[in-house]
Amino acid sequence: MRSSTALAFKDELKARKRVLRRLGYITSDDVVELKGKVACEISSADELTLTELMFSGVLKDVKAEEMVSLLSCFVWQEKLQDAAKPREELELLFTQLQDTAQRIAKVQLECKVQIDVESFVSSFRPDIMEAVYAWAKGSKFYEIMEITQVFEGSLIRAIRRLEKVLQQLILAAKSIGKTELKLKET
Repeated sequence: MRSSTALAFKDELKARKRVLRRLGYITSDDVVELKGKVACEISSADELTLTELMFSGVLKDVKAEEMVSLLSCFVWQEKLQDAAKPREELELLFTQLQDTAQRIAKVQLECKVQIDVESFVSSFRPDIMEAVYAWAKGSKFYEIMEITQVFEGSLIRAIRRLEKVLQQLILAAKSIGKTELKLKET
């Protein structure tokens, strides 16, 4: 039984290494590339999707509050019934996030990693993007709570998780010498 379990893990490891090679995180000799170093710094969000967004330039030219709003999609898990649709520029960023997630999921599927593409893509929720945008702009808490039907505690927990993702993203940017994101941390 142990040998069959070990074999299953070995097959999954090979499949995941194929994904990392295909996305440019490791070389064919299993040497960690620049993208791989960035992904290693991220543990509080989907590291592949976030790294791909970073390297595709999606995060480069956005305002800090737009970036924080987009990153909220990585930490928000609940599904709200009547969530307000995000404003146009946030909706565009969310679409880019979904496209990136879909591409990564398809690569994983092609490399024989078991994944439900639709479920993976829909795991990124835009439900609190507007509230987080208002928070990042410095709105008062009662004003933020008027934007969304989320419980106060749930929103605070999401913002705390978001802060952790931001700290990891800043460390990742510093590890490769990208200071543009460091400037946005203030």
